[in-house]
Amino acid sequence: MNIPKPCCRTYSLNDAGSTTNASEALDHEAIGNSLSRTTRSVAAPAKFWTNGQTLRIAITRYDEAMFQTVVAAINQWAPHVNLNFEFIELDDNDELYDGDIRILLSHFKDGAGSSVIGTDARNILPHLPTMVLGTDYQSSFFTVAAMHEFGHALGVEHEHQHPDAPLDWNLSALYREFKEHGWTEEEIYRNVLKKFDYSHTRQTPYDPKSIMHYAFPASVMWDKIEVPQNNQLSEQDIKFISSVYPR
Repeated sequence: MNIPKPCCRTYSLNDAGSTTNASEALDHEAIGNSLSRTTRSVAAPAKFWTNGQTLRIAITRYDEAMFQTVVAAINQWAPHVNLNFEFIELDDNDELYDGDIRILLSHFKDGAGSSVIGTDARNILPHLPTMVLGTDYQSSFFTVAAMHEFGHALGVEHEHQHPDAPLDWNLSALYREFKEHGWTEEEIYRNVLKKFDYSHTRQTPYDPKSIMHYAFPASVMWDKIEVPQNNQLSEQDIKFISSVYPR
């Protein structure tokens, strides 16, 4: 069972390792603080992009295969939204990043994934990315992570934090398991346990098959039934995002 890294983890420069790439020399603590979410909902209507607009999606290109893997993952959403995706390359030596959504790909943060929610990307300083993906692109989890984080970029939140999610946590086991994978108590609460407020939520019924749902091992559940990894958009994911960005 793969335990994901926290979606909004704060990084320090030590996480990146030693590198000469300009993109790796960014202030990762500033990135982490910028990616921190203060308002949570299944989907935040105020943070949806304008229906019909073109989103310029800028991606750092370490190599062609990695770049195209991210493009392919993002394009899983494309048939279901009335948005145009324009992919552009971020050069490592750019002083200012270009693009509405700016994705930093890093070989030095395996398993990491972060994204601001929807149009919150407009509030991120132009020299910083709005999304970080650090999983080895050849791993089976990379495409899932990219699809999940791009769901956040479209304005969608975690499904396991849906107010009607019937997940019966063994809290001591949950905290122990996730701490062993590098999570803090605050990250566990913010990304796993905190329920969304109905009054700030646009939602469909709880969907355990959603790409926005974390996988959980049986050991953190009282019923000892694991929540498996979802590897594709569910029917409800498609129905919901199509209602947000209708054609």
